[in-house]
Amino acid sequence: MKSAVEKNNRIGTVKTAIIFPKDSEAIFNNKSHRTFGGATVQLYLIAKELIQRESVSVLIFIPDYLDKDYEKDNAFVFVRMFKEDETMVSKIYKFHKKIRKTRPDVIIQRGLTLFSCLAAAYCRLFGFRFVFMFAHDVESEGRYQASRKKCPFFSMLIRNSYLLVTQNDYQNNNIRKITNANHLHTVKKGLDFNNVKRSSRKFYDAVWIARCERWKNPEIFIELAGRNPDLKFLMVCSKVDAHSGYFNEIAEKASVVPNLEFRNFVMYNSIYELISLSRCFCLTSDQEGDWPMTVLEATASGVPILSLNLDYGELIAEYKAGFFCDGDIEKLHRYLRLLAEDADLLIEMGQNAVKYVYENHNIKDNVSKLLEISNYS
Repeated sequence: MKSAVEKNNRIGTVKTAIIFPKDSEAIFNNKSHRTFGGATVQLYLIAKELIQRESVSVLIFIPDYLDKDYEKDNAFVFVRMFKEDETMVSKIYKFHKKIRKTRPDVIIQRGLTLFSCLAAAYCRLFGFRFVFMFAHDVESEGRYQASRKKCPFFSMLIRNSYLLVTQNDYQNNNIRKITNANHLHTVKKGLDFNNVKRSSRKFYDAVWIARCERWKNPEIFIELAGRNPDLKFLMVCSKVDAHSGYFNEIAEKASVVPNLEFRNFVMYNSIYELISLSRCFCLTSDQEGDWPMTVLEATASGVPILSLNLDYGELIAEYKAGFFCDGDIEKLHRYLRLLAEDADLLIEMGQNAVKYVYENHNIKDNVSKLLEISNYS
């Protein structure tokens, strides 16, 4: 396969710029311990898959971090856009300069921000194909994921995007309420199965992995661990700078539960190993953007899902790859005990989980669909 630089210089490839969120530093730089979310992971996997396609060249648009020690192989061509603390006017101006210099055919961005709306309008004005991907259910309601506040320019994003990509029927139906545009499609998250690890040895009875945000309800997992002192729990709860006080509260609560191992950061390439050592994965969020990446990583590792509040698609109802607790913490407790004590059920649900993720979330299949609906030609 040709290097990324060679492909970008070759006539005939579809040049694709992928705009990464501001919290993406650690996924490219092993020296960074900065928290990043599922949107970053999904864009990273899409980028990794796109560079395997001979007809596509990839540019990684990333904030101009102080530490520039990114990946040293030929996988990516990085384009540093702007400093994180610059004004929106400055960001748009520098974005304009980078776009005019690199001249991509397609620009992909995931997760609703003010910049998303302005970038969509910019691309429409100058003739670039802007592909916006919804990262969370609340974004399909025109709200920012972090603050839940209304995005005042949401209609600008809807009107000017070349392609709108939702993750599930809930998001798609919300957008259909405000537009009948034929540029709206659903593409589920995809997973690269090359790094999957599976283990018959289980060191933890339950694992919880997420950023430390209130809507993810980390307290519930701590409570679950406290109620089951004979079981062993792992919590990877990453600090979010905007909610550092809340993180300190959670860390303190976790510190007094002796059977709960608490970590505030894990390198991305270590996630699979930790999940594979667990009997089940607990999801306590109020809302997500379809199943989060950690759930897909768990299913690929053959680990059943215990979901307190969410029941997306076919994972639980049809594939029987875990339990939905319908918001009932008592059910969460009972199902945890069941998986911890019934080895045959654990194996059966683990096999069902693997079947589900391979049939629904293969990154190769999902990127092929994205290429098709984006009119890569």
